[in-house]
Amino acid sequence: MTNKNGIIALTIVIALISVYNLSFTFVSRNFKSKAIAYATDAKGEVDLTKKQHYIDSLWREEVYLGHTLQEVTERELNLGLDLQGGMHVVLEVAPADILKGMAGGNARSAAFQNALKKAGEDKSANNSTFINRFVSAYKEAAPNTSLASVFATSANRGKINSNSSDSDVIKMLKTEIDGSIDRAFQITQARIDKFGVTNPNIQRLPGQNRVLVELPGVDNPERVRRLLSGAAKLEFAEVYLTQELGAGLEGLGRYLTQQAEIEKAAKKNGGLAAPKDTASADTTKKSTAGGLAAQLEQKSDTAKTDSAALAAQSAALTSLFVPMPQGLGVYLKDTARASEILRRPEVRSLFPSDLVFMWDRKGTEAGGNQLILPLYFIKKTNGEAAMEGDVIVNANHDYDDRGRPEVTMQMNGEGARKWRSLTARSVGRPVAIIIDGLVYTAPTVQGEIPNGNSSITGSFTVEETKDMANVLKAGKLPAPTHIVEEAVVGSSLGAEAINDGLWSSAVGLLIVLVFMVAYYNQAGWIADIALLINLFFLLGVMASLGAVLTLSGIAGIVLSIGMAVDANVLIYESIKTELAEGKPFAQSIRDGFKHSLTAIIDSNVTTLLTGIILYTFGTGLVLGFATTLVLGLLTSLFSAIFITRLLLEQKLKNGKTFAFTNTLTKNWFQDNHFDFVSQRRRFYIISGIIIAIGVGSFIFKGFGLGIDFKGGRSYVVRFENNVDADALRTNMDEVLGSTTEVKTFGGQDQVKITTPYLIEDVTPEADQKAEAKILEATKKIANNPAKIVSSNKVGPTMAKDTLWSAVYAVLLALAANFVYILIRFKRVAFSYGAVMSLAHDVVIILAIFSLFNGWLPWSLDIDQAFIGAILTMIGYSMNDTVVIYDRIRDYLADEKSRGQNLSTVINNALNSTLSRTAVTGISVILVLIVLMIFGGAVIRGFTFCMLLGVIVGTYSSLFVAAPIVVDLLQRSQKNEPAPAVAADATAAAATKKAKA
Repeated sequence: MTNKNGIIALTIVIALISVYNLSFTFVSRNFKSKAIAYATDAKGEVDLTKKQHYIDSLWREEVYLGHTLQEVTERELNLGLDLQGGMHVVLEVAPADILKGMAGGNARSAAFQNALKKAGEDKSANNSTFINRFVSAYKEAAPNTSLASVFATSANRGKINSNSSDSDVIKMLKTEIDGSIDRAFQITQARIDKFGVTNPNIQRLPGQNRVLVELPGVDNPERVRRLLSGAAKLEFAEVYLTQELGAGLEGLGRYLTQQAEIEKAAKKNGGLAAPKDTASADTTKKSTAGGLAAQLEQKSDTAKTDSAALAAQSAALTSLFVPMPQGLGVYLKDTARASEILRRPEVRSLFPSDLVFMWDRKGTEAGGNQLILPLYFIKKTNGEAAMEGDVIVNANHDYDDRGRPEVTMQMNGEGARKWRSLTARSVGRPVAIIIDGLVYTAPTVQGEIPNGNSSITGSFTVEETKDMANVLKAGKLPAPTHIVEEAVVGSSLGAEAINDGLWSSAVGLLIVLVFMVAYYNQAGWIADIALLINLFFLLGVMASLGAVLTLSGIAGIVLSIGMAVDANVLIYESIKTELAEGKPFAQSIRDGFKHSLTAIIDSNVTTLLTGIILYTFGTGLVLGFATTLVLGLLTSLFSAIFITRLLLEQKLKNGKTFAFTNTLTKNWFQDNHFDFVSQRRRFYIISGIIIAIGVGSFIFKGFGLGIDFKGGRSYVVRFENNVDADALRTNMDEVLGSTTEVKTFGGQDQVKITTPYLIEDVTPEADQKAEAKILEATKKIANNPAKIVSSNKVGPTMAKDTLWSAVYAVLLALAANFVYILIRFKRVAFSYGAVMSLAHDVVIILAIFSLFNGWLPWSLDIDQAFIGAILTMIGYSMNDTVVIYDRIRDYLADEKSRGQNLSTVINNALNSTLSRTAVTGISVILVLIVLMIFGGAVIRGFTFCMLLGVIVGTYSSLFVAAPIVVDLLQRSQKNEPAPAVAADATAAAATKKAKA
């Protein structure tokens, strides 16, 4: 083995990196356990506020190898929503809303409204397509009207005018829509930060007007819906200066001192209430705001003369609040406590009635890895800010006369008048720019601004001024975000998913390990060690890359372990062949690795191509599966090719030999003489009959489409006792007034309900109403309480996009594999055979899902999970087919094949692969059966599809793909003067020579 020392060094480096990155997961989980223990009372109930307080207190503290708890948490191997509960949301910015805002009053014309309606009929249209469709429809309705006459309004002054060409207007529209999506993304980020979720995932989906949001651990979906939906609220408000609030801050200091004394007294009394002569916390909270203020005023003179009291008050105030230029700040870990104190009526009474406390949208770095969040004292009269953002005409990133980044903004006439008044009374004072209750910036007014044209300067970066300009436009274009896809997973369902996933992983892994030892004897132990190292490397790489482990990801890990067996099987079968030829043991191992390398790489590349396509087009369950499948293939290749060889050579170095078979398996699949080729027409007929039945089922029965592809709402509802699905369906139809699908899901006490009820309504109220109706229908089942443990919603636009994305993914997978086979095997016959066998597999799986839908106790819906399983099946089937093709190529190049007809050569090649095909197939099937049993209801349909795919894929590789190659090569033989075998042998000789 060349570069042996380099391989060993690389293995050690990967192992150390894996240990290091996985250690963050164990440390993070340890602190979370400590937080739960700290917050658990004598009754075993967890106080979530105390738990969060424990975590917040350490959030910016160094806890592990110089890393803060925040950094440790961010670097742990995160669990997906299906394993810990939470909420997945896809937000969409409607281009139609933006065009209406840009057209102003012109949007009311009939031609404009009809064009919008027509443009919106294509639910799959992206931003550019939508604008092009709108322009085309508008030109049909008003052929002699220029676009400039519609959009050259005061709001768009400076970008277009009444003389602008249609192409200039279209360019401006596309730019503004893209900007609005960026703005929606930024505002969504700020809203999520305000929500206070640990490790949220927020992404702008590439090429779409959509934003993906994943919120782990969220237990209040209604609050999330209201927080994320709707247009942003942009405000301009005056700011109180700290020196103007001296009395209030002094009173706050006295209040905090009193609270500290109360807590001290309570601790002194063993946690009991404070003595009667000391005001208890309860009494303080119940006292009226005016009463406390009066008490504080009466003690004011005495307090002023008491320096000790002043020092105590100052210490109490600064123990929580930090002086900052704009007012006060609070360490991030203390913000929850500070917010709770500032909301108390007795504290509010100390400050002016028009004062509102508001946090800055981002913190300021302090020493010792601490982050301080600035607190502003905002002035709002009767709850209203001085101005709102709808007066903004435009805002841009620019540079001042000194070359520093700045933001310029222009207002309409009404805004200019209000802005003049506001800036006139705020000279030398800050004016806060607020979005959704968070202060984005608070620049100091340098002088009265009479015309509404302003510039904001400061120590800004170019990125910050661009973001600020984009944010200021939030008031200009009222483009609310709508939830077009939503999934909610309850924490209890997440805990069950973890349990199911761990069981399936453990049992699946154990079965594979036992099977390898049972079949390959002592060599099986070495393969098992390589598999375990592969698993360790896979988890380490996932942690290093910040990947998220989902339930489908666990399925991907288990399946990748099963498929990793294939590389070891190819190596071992090749070694067995070399030993059978009488070669020495050491040489057999070297030659076995060398001769199996091409098949290993080719078979894994085809599966890798499919995995990349899955990753590119998939979301949710499919994306989690693709992530672990792709990473698992890479680590399994490394482990099989290098780790297995290192272990085998170490055995040889010690002078030891070992068996690759045992008494039971020694003669399995030896001297096989199955005639695959002559029976091919019989198998063509069998496949044709199944396909014909399937097509008939497609036409007359159709498919059960999941909500991913048809849109709708689905709920997993759990009852205390077993429930009759038919009776529940009747209740649902009566309450919802629409056809409802009710299926048993994972047990007789749990059902999955699917309905199109209110799916066109994108308001949060519709979601709340739908859930209420579902629960109303469940209450008609007497003495059997129920609760919703998870929910999912897919709007019609999202459904159509998902459907087309799935079609593209399947077609792309077929095309990619066709091209790769053509490149590697140099004959179109091999590519046609591979792709036709894949198409055969897909149609048969579809036929089974159509025929048996409604007959099996798990879902056979065609959804994203099904497409993911189909693509995985394509990868596996190609893996199988490529190994067989590689052996056919070798046999065609072998001198022994000279003089034999093509059918004999290919029959011999197929018989020689039976051992590998059987061992790999059995390993993967055993793993998938384990996933079916232990993996849980969520992935059962997904696993069933893959199980069918492995069986059908193995069948098609032997009885469809290879026979098609025979037919095509024989046809070409008739048209060529040279014999097919000789021609192919010449073409393949170079490959065998390269291997040697």
